[in-house]
Amino acid sequence: MAGLILQNRLSLNQVRPDIFFGTYRDLIKLLKEGIIEPEELIMRVGLPTYNTCIDAVKNVNGAGDFNWVQILEETASKHEAGIKLEKYGRKLQHGEDIDWSSLVSISGKVQQNVSGNFTPLSEVEGGEVPLIPIGWPPFDEHVGGLPEVGLIIVAGEAGVGKTTLMVRMATSSAGFHKDKTVLIFSLEMILKEIAGRIRETTKLNKDIESRILLNDFPVTPEEVINKASTVENPGLICVDFADYMINGEVTESSMAHIYKTLALGAKSLHCPILLLSQLSYKYAGGIPRPHHIRYTSLAKALGWMILMPYNPSEDYYADQDKDLLPAIDGYSYLIVWKVRGGFRKHLNESPGAIQIQFNGSHGWSPVKGRWFNLRKGL
Repeated sequence: MAGLILQNRLSLNQVRPDIFFGTYRDLIKLLKEGIIEPEELIMRVGLPTYNTCIDAVKNVNGAGDFNWVQILEETASKHEAGIKLEKYGRKLQHGEDIDWSSLVSISGKVQQNVSGNFTPLSEVEGGEVPLIPIGWPPFDEHVGGLPEVGLIIVAGEAGVGKTTLMVRMATSSAGFHKDKTVLIFSLEMILKEIAGRIRETTKLNKDIESRILLNDFPVTPEEVINKASTVENPGLICVDFADYMINGEVTESSMAHIYKTLALGAKSLHCPILLLSQLSYKYAGGIPRPHHIRYTSLAKALGWMILMPYNPSEDYYADQDKDLLPAIDGYSYLIVWKVRGGFRKHLNESPGAIQIQFNGSHGWSPVKGRWFNLRKGL
């Protein structure tokens, strides 16, 4: 299939590197990065790999039309399942316990590639997406936690504490859910910076730190999902921030692609994805609202939850909203504008904002805080 791509007989957009093996995976990555000259590809992956791809195309000529992408997807899925099952098999041979539910999950993922993915209604239990506590009292007490599955958009001006909010939620979640792994894609900061920010705002033991995985490589939204899919039992995925996943001009369509891909990715990975986003250039101060999010349409539609940090103490226009959210030194607000399916807490006083102690260098306090009703400000 790599040979078909090299000869422009198959679109590069139809495949992802993770379904290839060894140097062929490296070849596809290089092609996706825009490296297409044969000499450069041969230098990077080796002549044997390049020639094998070209020879393979000659061998399949006349063999009929096949869905090569589907074939390779199924093969990669089975290969990955085989590796995981082999690991569990070794554990069982040594008398160790295993997570039997994982075997069901592995089996289901493999079969999804070879079946119609239908589930009888009789086997589906009805209900709404549950909110899962993350171990951060202000958020758990007033909101109920993060959704089990869904895209959470955190939008705000530069300097209002978006990154420290992400750090607080990520570290709290890792500490609270000891069987889960938290992934942080830090596209703005390098590893040292994000590690320093985490340790600056909270103290973690070795076990918790080992379950917070950092990645500072430039990634597309598709790559975020692909990389996260290789991690066992993810509990929360954080991306800081949306604009850095765009190679080129930030447009409405490029942002819409990010929102859509991550929303679908959260569903396929069955975990929440938290995405940091900027506000529109039209925002001119005061309480930020969902329509201030840069390229709002799909953000409002696809965001399972919309959160907006806001500090009126540093806002020149705060006086116009002082009756709704008073400015108090040392405190900031986490505004909760949207919870899909309706708010589970403060039912008659939502949307609203949590007033929380905030320090620029130490981040958001674990103290419960106070809820402010914003319904009358709509």
